[in-house]
Amino acid sequence: MSRLAAVFGMLVIAMTPRPAFGWGAPGGGPGEFAAPTGIVIDHHDRVLVMDTNNARIQRFTIDGSYIDGWGSEGAAPGQFQNAEFLAVDTNDTVFVADFRNNRVQVFSPEGVFVRQWGMLGAGTGQFHSPLGIAVASDGRVYVSDTGNHRVQMFTGTGQWLGQFGGGGVVPGKFGIPAGIAIDLNGRVLVADYTNHRIQRFTADGVYVDGFGELGSKAGQLNLPIAVAVAGNGPILVAEAGNMRVQRFDATGAPTGFLSEGLEAPFGVTIDGAGMVLVAETAANRITPFADPSTPARRTTWGALKRRFGPDNENGRPR
Repeated sequence: MSRLAAVFGMLVIAMTPRPAFGWGAPGGGPGEFAAPTGIVIDHHDRVLVMDTNNARIQRFTIDGSYIDGWGSEGAAPGQFQNAEFLAVDTNDTVFVADFRNNRVQVFSPEGVFVRQWGMLGAGTGQFHSPLGIAVASDGRVYVSDTGNHRVQMFTGTGQWLGQFGGGGVVPGKFGIPAGIAIDLNGRVLVADYTNHRIQRFTADGVYVDGFGELGSKAGQLNLPIAVAVAGNGPILVAEAGNMRVQRFDATGAPTGFLSEGLEAPFGVTIDGAGMVLVAETAANRITPFADPSTPARRTTWGALKRRFGPDNENGRPR
């Protein structure tokens, strides 16, 4: 698991036993992982995974077959130190929040380094441990600046556009802003990790609403680390503390659990056919689930065939 996760106290050693399925295994070879964290699906149905402790990005087909990868440990352009989350724009340009290097790195769709911006600090365009990152359809880049308790906004070339947040517990403030997602209307959803809630903002950072409170019941959250949204709903939240992915509708009302008993779920993403991918950091694997609230179509992953249906509440193989 990543050092960031260890600092946040996310790893729970005693895991709930569950069937092993999905793809990936511990290691440093192609298709293997050492703490997979952020995950995103590009516009060509390729899956990009931030392999944090291997300091690289790996890319797979939608069915889990390895394509390629890039990156190594360090501070030079194209290298990473504890990078956790990544995002793609409409052209499949890749953006990475490089946590320990306090910068954003940008790569071409082929994985070639393009540019970077940021440095350690609290000023405009500076970062203190950037974590979550998302790119809107208009190209605006949102970065959760965890140590400065804010979200900063940039153009795709790194021009600073503004910021919102600040430390606190009142609406619009953050404990530790983590994962970010953007819905169909351009609203920005931020996982407020230590305040145990999801907050929603306009594209310009004006607070709209929020949902969640500390707990383990439906609608409650415990250390939400990542958020994903399909259109304007459903909203999926990966909870580090409750070791599950919980589903909410567009209003923020809970509608069930995609899965429970996960092994340190850190990243979550939704494809265009109702399939959800979860990065299980402690298990070093990517796990697919069919979301009953969307029209799932895929039934195969790599060499494994899994069947899903409306009677399979958690989206697990029958």
